[in-house]
Order: sequence, then structure tokens, then C-alpha cells
Amino acid sequence: MRAQSKRKTELTSELREELSKLVDDRIKRVAITRADFNEMKDVIKELTNAISKLIEFQGKTEQNISELTKAQRKTEESLNGLTVRVNQLTVKVEGLTDRLNKLT
Repeated sequence: MRAQSKRKTELTSELREELSKLVDDRIKRVAITRADFNEMKDVIKELTNAISKLIEFQGKTEQNISELTKAQRKTEESLNGLTVRVNQLTVKVEGLTDRLNKLT
């Protein structure tokens, strides 16, 4: 059997301190700070409020569209009625014109 040699590496206090600083710096770069987290919470609250307002306005818009649709139907019905009446009057005027022409 071969004897395995164990390599023992000792870190000097300077090297250990330098490694600790490097690790701390890396952690600070990727860690979310409390301030970052609170800022993100505030942004989420603002977005939630904005979405709530949009939902409310969407409901009002849909209601307005529904009312406009009803008004449009009434306008079309009125226009159709007027068209019928104008056609009736046209027929009567033509009849009167014919009678007048016969008299003259």
C-alpha cells in the first residue's frame, strides 16, 4: 500500500484577513440590503395601487361603453322611425303633386 501524503496548508493571519475581506466584499455586492428591500416593497405598493385604480377605471369605462351602446341603439331606432316617416311624407307629397298637376 502506498502511503497517502496529506498536505497541510496553513494560512497566515494576513492571508486569512485578506480572504475574509474578499468574501465579505463579494457578499455585500450580491446581498440585498434592508434599504433595497424596503424600496422594493414601496415600489410594489405603488404598483398595486396603480393596478387597483386601473381596474376601477376599466370598470367605469366598460359601464360607459355599455351606456353608449344603448344610446346608439336608441339613435338608430329613432333614425329608422324618421326614415319611415320621411318615406311616407314623400309618397304623400308625390300624390299631392300629381293631383295639383291634374288640376292645372
